[in-house]
Amino acid sequence: MAPAWAACSGPSGVAGDLIWDNTANTPAYCNDARWVHFPAGMAGDDYTATLLLPNPGVVADDDFGSSLGVSDGKIIVGVRMRDVSGVANSGQAHIYDAETGQRLVTLVNPDNTAGDQFGHGVDIDGNLAVVGTPVNTVGGIAQAGSAYVYNATTGALVSTINNPSPGNMDWVGYDAAISGAVVVTGAPQNDSGFTDNGSIHAFNANTGALLWGVNAPGAANGDWFGAAVDIDGDLVIAGAHLKDPGGISNAGASYVFNAVDGSLVATLNNPNPGANDNFGRAVAIHGTVAVVGAYGDTSGGVTNAGAAYVFNAQTGALISTLENPDPEDSDNFGMAVAINGNIAVVGARWANINGLDNAGIAYVFNATTGDLLDTIYNPAPAASDTFGSQVQVSDGVIFVSARGDLSGGVENAGAVYVYNKKRPKFQSATDRTKIDNPLPEANDRFGVSVGMSGALAVVGSYQDNVGGFDNAGSAHVYNVRSGQPVAVLNNPTPAASDIFGWEVALDGNIAVVGSNQKDVGGVVDTGQAYIFNATAGALLFTLDNPAPQTTDVFGINVRIDGNYVAVAATLDNPGGVNDAGSVYVFNASTGALVSTIPNPAPAATDRFGGGLDISGNLVAVGAYWDDPGGVADAGTAYVFNATTGALVSTLNNPAPASGDEFGYEVRVDGDLVAVGAWHDDPDGVSDAGTVYVFNATTGALVATLSNPDPLASDHFGARLSIEGHLVFVAAHARDVGGIIDAGIVYVFDAMTGALLDTIDNPAPETGDSFGRGISADGGSVLIGALGHGVGGVAGAGTVYLFSPSCTNPDGVVGDITYNTTHHLLQYCAGGDWIGAGPIGDGGGGCAGPAGIEGDLMYNSTHNYLQYCEGDNWIGIGY
Repeated sequence: MAPAWAACSGPSGVAGDLIWDNTANTPAYCNDARWVHFPAGMAGDDYTATLLLPNPGVVADDDFGSSLGVSDGKIIVGVRMRDVSGVANSGQAHIYDAETGQRLVTLVNPDNTAGDQFGHGVDIDGNLAVVGTPVNTVGGIAQAGSAYVYNATTGALVSTINNPSPGNMDWVGYDAAISGAVVVTGAPQNDSGFTDNGSIHAFNANTGALLWGVNAPGAANGDWFGAAVDIDGDLVIAGAHLKDPGGISNAGASYVFNAVDGSLVATLNNPNPGANDNFGRAVAIHGTVAVVGAYGDTSGGVTNAGAAYVFNAQTGALISTLENPDPEDSDNFGMAVAINGNIAVVGARWANINGLDNAGIAYVFNATTGDLLDTIYNPAPAASDTFGSQVQVSDGVIFVSARGDLSGGVENAGAVYVYNKKRPKFQSATDRTKIDNPLPEANDRFGVSVGMSGALAVVGSYQDNVGGFDNAGSAHVYNVRSGQPVAVLNNPTPAASDIFGWEVALDGNIAVVGSNQKDVGGVVDTGQAYIFNATAGALLFTLDNPAPQTTDVFGINVRIDGNYVAVAATLDNPGGVNDAGSVYVFNASTGALVSTIPNPAPAATDRFGGGLDISGNLVAVGAYWDDPGGVADAGTAYVFNATTGALVSTLNNPAPASGDEFGYEVRVDGDLVAVGAWHDDPDGVSDAGTVYVFNATTGALVATLSNPDPLASDHFGARLSIEGHLVFVAAHARDVGGIIDAGIVYVFDAMTGALLDTIDNPAPETGDSFGRGISADGGSVLIGALGHGVGGVAGAGTVYLFSPSCTNPDGVVGDITYNTTHHLLQYCAGGDWIGAGPIGDGGGGCAGPAGIEGDLMYNSTHNYLQYCEGDNWIGIGY
C-alpha cells in the first residue's frame, strides 16, 4: 500500500492523474508519490474470429466439427452424428470456402445406414476429399468400417476405400487423411494377432486400390494404433495412444512411416511418459515436422492438464515441448493438434473460462521454440462448448471447432470458427514520432539507414560534414518513443568521404556503424566498421577489414543480432576474382573475428554481400550481380551458419531475368528470409521490383510479394525489414501524387504474400526516398526519408516511427478501454490490447464505493487506481 506523500514529478502530477509513458509504452498514474505503470498482463489476441461456419439445418447433437481438414482455401467439416433422411447418426460432411464461409458442397454417405458416423474422420487436399465411416457394416460384418473419396468441387464420389480384411468393430475410417493421390485410414480396433492393437492402411485415392498396410511396431492388446493419422507428402504419422511403453499403462507412442511403401521411418517416443498420458491420441505432420498431443499428461502435477510435443519426423528427435499455459484438472490440452510451417495449434477442449466449465481454449505456438504466440478464445463462450475439440491451421489461418456449441440455441449442434491474423493498420506519424536531422545541412542524408531495438534507434547521416571534412558522416541514437536524442556516435577518425553511417545496425544497447570508404593504413576505400555502446555513445571496438585491399568497401553492409556482427566487403577480390565479395562475422563482445563467409561460387562482379542480414546463427547474403544459368546480373542469395561459415541453403531467383539484381537486399528473421529483386520487371514494367520469401534452412520458396501497383523504377524491394510474419517493403523511388521519388512502404504477410497495409509518406517532397532506411522491431517500424528538407535545408533528412493501431476494438497507442469479454481493463500498446489485470468473471456491480463493470477511479485511501471488473475493485500496478 503506497503512502500519500508529495505530488509526482517527472512529469508533475497529482494523485489520480493518468498519462501515457512513451518510454515504457504503458499508461501510468500518479499515486501522490510516484508514477505507477500499468502492468503488462494478458496480451490482446493476435488472431481474430472472422467467420462462423454455419451448420446447415442445425439439429441437436449433430457434433458439427467433430473432424476438420483444410487445403487450398477450402475446409471440410465432419458432422458424424447427423441424422440424414431420417436415418439416425448416419453422418454428413460439408466443404466450405475458408475465406468467405460459403458452403460449397455437401458430401453424402453413399450407404446411408443408421449409426455409420460418416464424417468421423475427414481430410482434404487439393480437389480431393476423404471421409471416414468407421461404424459402417461391410459385407455383413458390423462396424468393419470404410471410407470414401470425393471430388471436393462437385461432391461426386471418386472411389470407395474398402476395409482390406474386414473384422467386427475394426473401425476403418475412424481417422482418415489425404495427400496427393494417397489416402491413409486408421482402424484402431483391428485385431491383427492382438485384440484392438490397430492398423493403418494406405490406398490410391483415385482408384481405391490398397497400397500397403501396417500394424504398430511391437503390437500388443489394446494399443489402439491408428486412432489418429495424418499424411504430408512422403511421410505418414500414426498414434498408438494406449500403448504401454516400458510397462507404463497407456503412456502412448507414435510412429512415422514412408507413404510410398509403409516402411518405418521413425518412432516418436513420449518424452515424459506417465500412466494414461494418451500420447498420440492427436497427431499432425507438415513437411518434416510432426506434433503429437498427450492430453492426459499430468502437467506440473495437474491431472490431465495435457501437453504436446514437436518432433523431427525423419529422425524422431524432440524439437520443442508445448506446455499448457494455464494448466487445470482435465483441460485435455493436446486432444487436438495442428501444424503448418512454424505454427502449431493445440486445443484444450475442457478448459474452464470465467467459471464456464469445459468452455474450451486453443493456443498458438512457435513450433521450433515452443513459445506461446497467442491464446484463442471462444467468441461466445458457454459451458460445455468444448471449443478446441478440433483445430487446423493453413497459411496463417486457424480453424477451431466447438462440438458442444449451442448453435442456433440447439444443444450440442456444434460450430466452427475461422481466425485470421489481425491485419495491422499503422497509424500516421505524429510530432512525437517524427525525428528531424538535429543539425541540418544540405544533403546530409540523415535517415539513409536506420536500426531499431526496443525504444532505441540509431540513424545514419553518411554525408554529414564533420570537423570540416566533407561527407565524413555521423550517426545518432534516439529514444523513438519520445523522440529525444540519447547519444551521438562520432566517426572516430573523420576524413573526407568516409561516409560513416552509410549503414547502421542496432541490437539492445549495441550499435554498429559502417564506414565503407574509409582509408586504412593507406589502403584507399578498404573500409572499416565500429561497435558502440548506443546509450553512452562510447566506442567499444573497431572492426578492421581482415584482408584489406583497395576499394573493398568493407562496412558497406553491417548487421547485428545477439553476440554476432556481420560485415560485408562487396568489392573484395577473393582468390583474385574481381569484386566477387566476402562477408565476415565478428564477436560483438570482443570484436574478434568469428568466421569468414566466402562466396560459394565466386565470379567477377558478383557483389556478394550486397544484401546482408543475421538472425540467431543464420547469416543471409545476397550476390545481386551473380549470373545464375548465364543470366547476367539476375542474382542469387545464400544462407550460412554464422559460427562456422558453412553454407546452409541457396536461395535461387524464382524467375531469373537479366538485371533483376535479386539479392540486392535480404532480411532474415527466424526461419524466414525475404529477398528483394528491385530491378525485376513484373508485367513488363521496368525496374518495378519484386520480393520473395524463402524458408531459410531449406531454401524453399514460401511466398511472392508483388508490387501492388507497379510503375517503372519504383525500386520495390530495394529496402526491406522483416519481423515475425510481417515484411515491410519499401519502394523508395515511387512517385506519389506526381511527386518524384517521394517513396512509399508496403506491409505484407510473409507466409501468404497478402498485402496487409500501405504506409504513406506523411509529408512527401521530391526526392524524399521515403523507405530508403527501414527497420522493424516490436511491431513498429522506423522509416527514413533521407531527402526530406528540414527547416528549408534540402536533403537534410527525417525519420518517422509508425506503430500499428489496435483492432477489435479499434484504438491507437495510449487508448484505455474495458474488455467486456474477459472482464478486465486494457490499453493499446501499438497493435495489441494489453490487459492491466487478470481475467475476471463479471458481475452485477462493485461496492465500497458503488460502481458498475468498467468504472475506473482513484482509491484515495490506498493510493492506487482501480477498476470494477463486475463485482470486485481491481487495483492496478500497486
